[in-house]
Amino acid sequence: MTREKEFKTINEQISIQKNRNLKISDELQMESFIQQKNYFNSINGFETLFLLTSNPKKYMSRVYFKDIKRIYVLDRNIAKYLFQEIEKIEIELKSRIAYEFAREHCSSGIESNLNYLDINFYELPTLHNQNSFTDYFYTSGKDRKTHIFFRTHNISARIKNARFTGNVQRSSTYNGAIFYNLEGIFEGTIDDLKINIYRGKFSIKDNNTPSDISGLDGCTDVSVQISNLEGRFFDLSYADYCKMKYPYISSYKNPPLWVIIDTLMLNDLLILFQGLGVKIQNRIMSEMGFDSSASGSREKFINACEILRELRNELAHFSLITRYRTGNKILINSLFISELSLTPKTNNRVLKFYQSLKILNYFNNFSLKKIDRSIRLYCLKNIFLFKFDIIKNFFKRIGK
Repeated sequence: MTREKEFKTINEQISIQKNRNLKISDELQMESFIQQKNYFNSINGFETLFLLTSNPKKYMSRVYFKDIKRIYVLDRNIAKYLFQEIEKIEIELKSRIAYEFAREHCSSGIESNLNYLDINFYELPTLHNQNSFTDYFYTSGKDRKTHIFFRTHNISARIKNARFTGNVQRSSTYNGAIFYNLEGIFEGTIDDLKINIYRGKFSIKDNNTPSDISGLDGCTDVSVQISNLEGRFFDLSYADYCKMKYPYISSYKNPPLWVIIDTLMLNDLLILFQGLGVKIQNRIMSEMGFDSSASGSREKFINACEILRELRNELAHFSLITRYRTGNKILINSLFISELSLTPKTNNRVLKFYQSLKILNYFNNFSLKKIDRSIRLYCLKNIFLFKFDIIKNFFKRIGK
């Protein structure tokens, strides 16, 4: 059933709450709060915890604006602590993937540093270990279905001073624009970065191309000095792309995985994990708290990672975190359900916030202590105020 909402001024929003029996001792303070926090999040997001009836909406007796403000502050504190805990897992996952892969495949000298870009050093996921991440690990010819390590990349740049060796070819686009493409090796300074070597294609608009370059159209194996040319690089490896995009990587000729790994987002990490091979995966899982010798441990690890990613995205968008439910696409692992006495909504899907955290607690580097402490302090305040129904409603919401 769809809903429609008409615009209401802040004064009208406050009047609505007063008519629902909300006690407001300082309307200016509430007005400022709504302006800063958004009425939909700060008021609508929590009002059901305080309602006596939902149709029509009426608050329980002795519910004050301060009660809504306190629960909002609790939610933001929990979000802050949760982000810190997820950050620890993400950093550890980066570190362990880089170390374990490099130990296995990049320990035979500098020339092996870039082996992480070669799909031949990975194991393609098989049918028996398919999950929500494996579809995006590697599909030849489909960038959207392939990890960024195995794609080519492009970026706008200025060649400040470099020696180009390769081929020059004139081309036109569908709308008739003319470009000169330099494909080969560029050794020198890109933008204001350190001197380095790059392989790829540099495309320059016709009106920006000097005559000494345009005159080489169709030539192969040319060698020419280039200065102060604006254009766009194409067909770069991920390593060369990072050398241009991130100044701290620009000094590496062959940036190793333990340097490149910091450029990956959590989702990129979880997709990369799929192709690391069983031996490396088992070492990483065991080091992070999942017994790789136990049956179903990989499935549990992946399921925990699915929830980790979803919570990370919720935090990134500043959502009310205590309202979180796992998405319908996440099937809660049956081993987790039995071991933790979890109660998904239906068909092992849709888990409430606190029960989701119990799954993340399997990670060695995750702790519920600060979150639990915040909840305890909030509950003690409500006990002191004899507001037991609010505690009950809050626990029901988060699944505690």
